Parts: sequence; structure tokens; C-alpha cells
Amino acid sequence: MVFTELLTIDTLTLTLGAKQFFVDVEREDLFQESSDASVDSDSDILLSAGLIWETPLEGAELFAGYAENFKAIGDSVLERPDSDLDNIEPETSETTELGLRYTADNFSATATYFQNDFENRIIFLDNNTSAGNNYLIGTNGTYFNAGGIESDGLELFLDYDLSETLNLYTSYTLLDTTYIGSGNSAVDETQGITPGNDVVGIADQLYVIGLDWNSEIFYGGISSKFTGDRFVDLDNSWTADSYVVVDAYLGMNLGEFSPALRGANLNLVINNLLDEDYLGTVVSGGAWIGAPRTASLSATIDF
Repeated sequence: MVFTELLTIDTLTLTLGAKQFFVDVEREDLFQESSDASVDSDSDILLSAGLIWETPLEGAELFAGYAENFKAIGDSVLERPDSDLDNIEPETSETTELGLRYTADNFSATATYFQNDFENRIIFLDNNTSAGNNYLIGTNGTYFNAGGIESDGLELFLDYDLSETLNLYTSYTLLDTTYIGSGNSAVDETQGITPGNDVVGIADQLYVIGLDWNSEIFYGGISSKFTGDRFVDLDNSWTADSYVVVDAYLGMNLGEFSPALRGANLNLVINNLLDEDYLGTVVSGGAWIGAPRTASLSATIDF
């Protein structure tokens, strides 16, 4: 169910919304070796609101937003037969943002402060642990909601047309993401969570700058992305160092050579142009080496 209402008064625009999801997940063992199971994953009514104020300065506006969301309980929780599911609820989040946006003929910029609270994190406790509430423990352990993640940060974005053929863009993100404790130190210890520690795999800073060029026949661009330090383990004792990766592309509009080739393009893309060594994807307790310099050539046709 979704309901949205738009109200505009002079320079103020207010948007209100509400939605609700109805999700049921069932598990059926066709070999009858374990009990069937089901879980109700319906959401509460999720509210959202947005406000935009067009300031006296032409092209500048202030905006604010609030949104509630949820994550339906996945089928993975049904993969442990005879686990207790009686007290499990969907994970939820609340997001708030406040920002300033400016747009001119060849220039646009945005500054946004945001805060996100992720709660009701679903965790599993085995039935041989003393942590958690004893009445929850099923014959194969229990799932229940505890803790979550708090995050807040600042995003800056700039887009500038240097000329009819050149465009410069850049963005910067500052992030602070930490784990919320469950309120039970034994549960936190079982999960390896230390309340207040930074979230695994989330960089504290991200910075991107790029330049795009476009002419009638040729087009191309180059961009550089900086990724700040990231913690690899829950204890925050192992850090994946920051790194910079440069990507580039060059394309050709073949339709400019012949009407028969209209809609055809040839594209060369080079990722990690400087062949930087770095740790790419990070998960709890591990990290994968980032891809080396790679190049690809492709042709596309639009009909």
C-alpha cells in the first residue's frame, strides 16, 4: 500500500507518503527430514516526508527528508530446521537528510548531511550458548533482533561544464558508521560485536573527480576515485589501507562516418589505468585483492 500527497505553498513544497509491505516466507521439506516452517515478515506502516524551500537566491533551494524502510526476513533464516522463529521481526531503518542544492546554466552543486539508523538486526544464537534469553532457544538455536548500525555523514557534489565539450565533476563523502550493541554483553561477545566500533568494510572517506569530453565523432573521459581506510575485522584491529584507482574510456560514434552505421559505437574502457595494488571488497575477517589493470573493447548498436 502506497499513499503520497503533494502540497505546494508559494516557495515551499511538502511531500508526504506511507507504505506497507506484506511478506510471508515458507519452507517445505519435500524429503520430510525436517519440520516445515514459516515466518511472517509484514512491515509496519512506513512513513516518509520531504520538504523543499526555494530560497530568494535564484537556483538555490534547501531540502530535508525523512524515510522509514524495512528489510523483509529472508529465506536464509529457514535453513536451520527447528530453530525458534517466534520472536523474530523484520530489520528496520530510519533515514534523515538535510541539504542545500544550487543549479545554474553550466554549474550545479549539492551539500547533504544524512543520518541513518539501522535497527532490529537479525542475529542467530546456537542452543549451546548461555547468551540471550533462555526461553527463546529452540532445539537448533534461535533467531532474534538485537542491535544494529548507526551512520551519519556529509556528501558534497559539484558538476561544472567547462565548455560545450568538457565536463568536470567531483564528489566527496565523509562517513561515520558504528555498531549498536544489543544491550546484552554476552550476546555482543557471541556475535563478536563491540558497541561503538566502526563497521567492517565501510570507508571513512570517499573522493571522486572526473573529466568527460564529447565531440561529434569522439568522446572519452578519465576519473580518479580515492577510498579511505576500512576495517576488516569486528575488533577494528586490521585495517585495509586507503587507495586510489584511475579509470579511463574512449569511444567513437561510427554513425558520423556513414548513415548506415547510425547508432553504432565503439568503446575502449581501461580500469585501474595505473595498475594500483589494493584490497578491494572487504567482508568480516577477509579482503579480496583488487583487480589489476584491465582493458575491454566493445561495440554497441542502438536500433
